[in-house]
Amino acid sequence: MIGVMPNPSAYRRAIVSYIGTTLDTSALATVTLTGVAIGTPAPDRLVVAVVLGRDSSARTISSVTIGGVAATAAVTSPSQNNPTGIYYARVPAGTTADIVVTFSAATTRMAVAVYTLTGYRNAAPAAVDQDYDATTTLSATLARPRDAVVIAGSITSSIGTFTWTGATEDADTAHSGNRASTASATFGAADPAMAISFVNTSSGAASLCAATWT
Repeated sequence: MIGVMPNPSAYRRAIVSYIGTTLDTSALATVTLTGVAIGTPAPDRLVVAVVLGRDSSARTISSVTIGGVAATAAVTSPSQNNPTGIYYARVPAGTTADIVVTFSAATTRMAVAVYTLTGYRNAAPAAVDQDYDATTTLSATLARPRDAVVIAGSITSSIGTFTWTGATEDADTAHSGNRASTASATFGAADPAMAISFVNTSSGAASLCAATWT
């Protein structure tokens, strides 16, 4: 009897790597970050940009490009003073790239955290969520599949001590009177209602975005 060969993609596991965070205070509607590190080249490399903006008035993120490639929005916050989003694009070549972020209007400051994903089975995220409030604690809930990676980011309008639950903090930066932070994690087991949350000891407007990939 001749057996059926299994699908190799079924045994792939996504690998997430935190590359670095770039800060900007140019106060423009379109911000170009030049020569940002995007990790090691790979045929299936997905570059994930966590965009964390802050202004005194409500803003949205209009678009993001990575190395000239239009990035897809995994999740974005609604119009508010902390425009936040997670964007991704397949960028196989190069170790650096220009990242261009366009907002609905000039935005006082911004942080972009870069991650890479390789070995994933699906380029589109399996689940996303976001939260926004003027409080010390925010939480997102994801229907996380097995063998998944999670990326999350947040920015607050104040500076305090920042603590993540559900993911491991990769960056935590005081940024011109705000705090920008991102976190990630890898999981084996599935969780239909995984919670990712943070607590900031200093209250103020805060936003949170999170996404999971397999």
